[in-house]
Amino acid sequence: MFDLLPLLIAYLAICTALLTLYFLSDTKLLRNSPLKTYLIRSYKSTVRLCPIAIRRTIAELVTVLLYRRNTAFQCLLVGLLGLGYFIMLRDAIPILYHWDYHSNHVFLPLLLLFTCLCFYACTCLSDPGEITERTLYKYQPVYGHDGQLFRDDSCCRTCGFVRPARSRHCDTCDVCIHRYDHHCVWTNCCIGGLNLRYFLGFLVSLCCVCLNASWLAIESLGHVVSAHRMWEAVWLDAENRQQPMNLRVLVQHLFVTYPRLVLLAFGPVLVALPLIGYTCYHLYLAGTNQTGYERRKLANLLAERQRYCRLGGDVNAGAISATGFGRGWRQNWREVLLPHDRLGRDRVYGSSSSAAASARRTSFSSSKRRNNVATDYAPAGSTNSSGGMRDL
Repeated sequence: MFDLLPLLIAYLAICTALLTLYFLSDTKLLRNSPLKTYLIRSYKSTVRLCPIAIRRTIAELVTVLLYRRNTAFQCLLVGLLGLGYFIMLRDAIPILYHWDYHSNHVFLPLLLLFTCLCFYACTCLSDPGEITERTLYKYQPVYGHDGQLFRDDSCCRTCGFVRPARSRHCDTCDVCIHRYDHHCVWTNCCIGGLNLRYFLGFLVSLCCVCLNASWLAIESLGHVVSAHRMWEAVWLDAENRQQPMNLRVLVQHLFVTYPRLVLLAFGPVLVALPLIGYTCYHLYLAGTNQTGYERRKLANLLAERQRYCRLGGDVNAGAISATGFGRGWRQNWREVLLPHDRLGRDRVYGSSSSAAASARRTSFSSSKRRNNVATDYAPAGSTNSSGGMRDL
């Protein structure tokens, strides 16, 4: 029988290291570090060792699950929540009421579950900020083009109009999204400016659900340990000598005796560790008025500029700023929690204003002459074969 506690410690260490690499991947510390280069080369070498048939099967499976709209991850999430609460109600709650029948052990878990599912449903069913010819005039004046991450002549080849600043066309949903962050496979929809608040609420409530489930399971196991006085027991080693109880042996014994409770105690914590880091990352982005897409795009622009400088370009030309669209933490959070305030909810689709009319008349054909999308990046002051900066 394997030792459970060392495996848990190893898992926590690996998750911490991967989260650190993920969050620092677009910073100066790791952008061009030897560690990142080594990890990329190791990944490519590992992929080459796999047979072509296996690589093709994995690629097709990844394409279906991650790059096409489907409900697989939604069903998986709901199934995991249902399984966890089934184990809680079947194993943990009876023990808690047996040893502490005066407290209410059901209200808080059910309240957290209801809150989490409400935020999840709102995230999945609400409009993330889809931009069409009919709604283009609402999103066009919200943000100004900074000329670096977003250019005023950047056209969407699929939708056929000039994209508003901070928007992007989602290939999975096949629509342009206002303040695009990413396409989430767990919600089967895009995360944009209008449903980001629900997504953040879902993440925070899901973290609370995981931590609460683990706490109830650990509390019930604590009652079992106290009732049977397990800390006062002894165990026999390989040479049949009595040894005092320690944490490793105790966890192993509980895992054999109460496997579901131990899984409920450690499983949500293992899930919550990367989830809490991911939630904090998105809270930081919301507080600084950034999106995940903009962070990735900025990192790509900086990397291309550094490659250009290494080829002999002017180091001081085309400096890229990372100030973003921040307006102070209060206004940033106001944009996240009340996104419709900046869209002008009092406007109607039949508005006769010049801005609305010009936005509706904007098309890909009228701007094609000035939107020769470049394939290579050159900082300001230099030129390339297509005359512009590529839209990442």
